[in-house]
Amino acid sequence: MRNSKKFGTRVRLYDLKDGDISFYITYKVKGKLKQLKIGKKSEGINELICIEHRNSILSNLRHGIDITKKSSNNNVLFKELADKYLDYATIHVKSNKKYFALYKKHILPIIGDKIVSDMNDNDILRVQRILRNKELSDATNNLVVKLIKRIVRFALETSHFDYMPFKNTKLFKLNNSRDRYLTTREINKLFHYVTDEQTKLFLHLALTTGARASAILEIKKQDIDIENKTILLKDDKRNSTYTSFVHDDVMNFISPFFYKLDTRDNIITQKKKPLKINTLRYRLKEAFDILNEGIDNNDRKNKVVIHTLRHTFASHLAINGTSIPIIQKLLNHSDIKQTMRYAKLLPESGKFDLETLYQG
Repeated sequence: MRNSKKFGTRVRLYDLKDGDISFYITYKVKGKLKQLKIGKKSEGINELICIEHRNSILSNLRHGIDITKKSSNNNVLFKELADKYLDYATIHVKSNKKYFALYKKHILPIIGDKIVSDMNDNDILRVQRILRNKELSDATNNLVVKLIKRIVRFALETSHFDYMPFKNTKLFKLNNSRDRYLTTREINKLFHYVTDEQTKLFLHLALTTGARASAILEIKKQDIDIENKTILLKDDKRNSTYTSFVHDDVMNFISPFFYKLDTRDNIITQKKKPLKINTLRYRLKEAFDILNEGIDNNDRKNKVVIHTLRHTFASHLAINGTSIPIIQKLLNHSDIKQTMRYAKLLPESGKFDLETLYQG
């Protein structure tokens, strides 16, 4: 073990046989010298991170937070808290599969074996650096950080831990807005390259209701009112339902098989079972790839994805002169600020309504 050239004995380095380096910090508590392992160079740790970690510990000590005094549950490992949260999420959280995958792939290998009471904001920074080195998107990075904090917060609420070790974590700023919407020519091109009838039905519903993919895949026969041409949609994001309209194109497409369905049957299926979102993505991939020719894979603003269909619906409404409040209602936006992004597409005066959508 050797001392840091820049920070002396405060940061110590241990050269491993595989060429990696382990970093440790030293500090005193009531006159006794303590040594704490921070991590490895391969994990994104360096001397500056170590000294930041050390300063954080000394700051806690100066404010009377004695990290040497641990309650009966303060020696718990992060993975132990995570197991409790994931057990809870299996029953009570809709996105539990996504959370479990994030945890297993991106959290457990990095901080699973860390004692939570020894953790602080620098551990979040470490996770963020490692994920960036793996070239994961900032959006995924943010989801991971939120899940880490959610796990500890759950432990606090259920009395499995004493305090939140992460005080000033910062998420990456994202630009989630998508500028790309499909032209009528591109819409026709999309239908040309999609041959599966159930996938075409999804496209019809997406482009004439503007609903999210999850809502469309949940539509059952009982949700469609043929006489009044309305459709009841579920908004999982807002945990609510709202009413949209059934476009004539949709009615013409589903009428040959609609009356053969049982009341509770899903409209969009695969082998009589509800179509899964991953299967839908796979079926649309070839057509989307054609529309994405020449566009960088990381270009979120212009890359065509399933959500582009919702954006296309709203954009064409605005182009046809539909008012912002009506667009807000049709998209089921809770805040009109979300809808105002389409104001720039409004003509000076509107001439068309929903029935003229995509025509011309």
